[in-house]
Amino acid sequence: VGSEMCIRDSLITMQGASVDFSESARVFLASYAFNNLMPLRAGDAWRWYTTTQRFDLSGASVLGALFLERVADVIALGFLLVLCALYMGSKSGLGSELIDESGVALLLVGCVVLWLVIRFRHKLPHVITDFLSQFQASLSSTSSPRELSVLLLLSMFGWVCEGLLFHCCMHALGLSIDAVQSGITMAVSTFATLVPSSPGHLGTFDYAVHSCLSFWGVSKSMATAAALFIHIVLWLPITFAGLVAFITLSKACLLYTSDAAD
Repeated sequence: VGSEMCIRDSLITMQGASVDFSESARVFLASYAFNNLMPLRAGDAWRWYTTTQRFDLSGASVLGALFLERVADVIALGFLLVLCALYMGSKSGLGSELIDESGVALLLVGCVVLWLVIRFRHKLPHVITDFLSQFQASLSSTSSPRELSVLLLLSMFGWVCEGLLFHCCMHALGLSIDAVQSGITMAVSTFATLVPSSPGHLGTFDYAVHSCLSFWGVSKSMATAAALFIHIVLWLPITFAGLVAFITLSKACLLYTSDAAD
């Protein structure tokens, strides 16, 4: 999953820019480690700053790349969630409830954002309008159907793999949870991590997993154990890989600085 996300991130970031894939992947992995170790998704802020400095890209274009990633994640996760909910709708009634609530929420948020942009577009300072124009240019660089299709397919593939990881963890603990239930659990818990919160999404992720498993009829003790187990399985490898990537980035930066001084 991490490798797929690195490829996707580099494809977005390298639109119209000369960016080394290995270095972009290391920045991406390091940002995930910082998200796991610091609160409020601080790794995303670090990634935005580091990418602008190391690759000489504008802040608005990097922000546009981050925005595209989040949109692709929401679309892919929402699509998987709706498919799983529809499949289970006749069995538990969860499908129609999820679709109704998520659809209304997304519609309201979209209408509010659209109204704000239209209403106040002429009153924005020039600094903000310039920033928005660069942001729009970044989004336009990935607007062809082929590029958008690749982006969405990579996102879908990554989240399907993570859903399979959830399913393997469930079976390792001996839980009678099928693949569709695991997919819904993965999607709901991942949506919970999109909101900036504690380091490594401690609490929000676990509560979402615990709530889903309790809904599937798993006992509270086993649901708690499963939530912690899945969290560790997801947290440990990416954090370790990210710290290694950050160390290599720091060494490369020190070598570059010393060579420039000489």
